[in-house]
Amino acid sequence: GGELPLESNVTISSYDIIRLDSQGLILGSNMTIRNLIIDATNLGERNAVLIQSGVENVLIENVTIINHFATSAALLSRGSNITLRNINFVNVSYSYPIHVASSHTLVEGCFSKDESVKALIFIDGGISDVHINDNLAVNRPLLYAMSPVYPSHDIWVVNNTLLNFPNPTYGIIFLGVTGTPQRGLYENITISGNKIKAGALAFN
Repeated sequence: GGELPLESNVTISSYDIIRLDSQGLILGSNMTIRNLIIDATNLGERNAVLIQSGVENVLIENVTIINHFATSAALLSRGSNITLRNINFVNVSYSYPIHVASSHTLVEGCFSKDESVKALIFIDGGISDVHINDNLAVNRPLLYAMSPVYPSHDIWVVNNTLLNFPNPTYGIIFLGVTGTPQRGLYENITISGNKIKAGALAFN
């Protein structure tokens, strides 16, 4: 229990509102989800959208997720070949709206204006080929990447906009070292063309 499974090889495209009641959406391979509003008001401590390990070829675009009050990420991706495009998060302040734990992933044009110390996007360890492009984070950081154990590589953070992220946060940060001497757990990172304006007393 806890998730509402959807069949693989399905396209869901409408302008309806899906109201989650104690169950999140769990997506299968070869799925397209677009033009939806997902209301997580009554969801509880769950992910609103979950892409599990082993799932491939998922596109989510032009979707709005609202009222996600849990501390778990609103959207958790553990699959591969995932595209998250033009996803708006409204009233998602207590968690990371997007948790990327999947290789070969594009996060593009997603945005949130909620006041929060939680970044719009959290990047996990053990992944590669991740592109964070043209996203907008207002009143919260853009990216928090942390890997205590597993190395990640080939990550691009390009042409994003960060405005007024709060004290005591960083707009974009990669954390993770191991061994003696210490070796970074993120390699081949490109950060380019981002527009950054910190809030009062925020770091950088």
